Amino acid sequence: MELLDGKKVSNDIKDEIANAVSDMKARGEKVPHLAAVIVGNDGASLTYVGSKVRSCERVGFESTLLRLPSTTSEVELLKEIKKLNENPEIDGFIVQLPLPEQIDTQSVLMAIDPDKDVDGFHPMNFGKMALGYEYIYSCHAIRNTRAFRKIPSRHQT
Repeated sequence: MELLDGKKVSNDIKDEIANAVSDMKARGEKVPHLAAVIVGNDGASLTYVGSKVRSCERVGFESTLLRLPSTTSEVELLKEIKKLNENPEIDGFIVQLPLPEQIDTQSVLMAIDPDKDVDGFHPMNFGKMALGYEYIYSCHAIRNTRAFRKIPSRHQT
């Protein structure tokens, strides 16, 4: 059995993306711009979002990190989501979970434009994925699919 070197697979995929982004820049094309929204100061969430920002930098994506205080109301967060949905410069975004208790997670997930839903949590995207329909794959689905293609099958001869 061959063990998967996850770090190597991850770096290989990032290198491939960085090359594609470099080619886009050389052709004068707009490079992807991803945003992350974090509400509060949860240590694990800050670490996760920080790694996403660093990954964007590594591959040449533009990135925006929107940090909101833990006292942010649901209405305030929904206004920020609306701005991201309507911003043509932002290609996709995540709202980092968990959210503070005063914010209804379902309302937030439903407010994200399915075409900008990087996590794939919007019911429309999740349903399309579950049914095998064509849709814009989330970063997690793409990453996992690409990583699994690099795993040797035990049924290969």
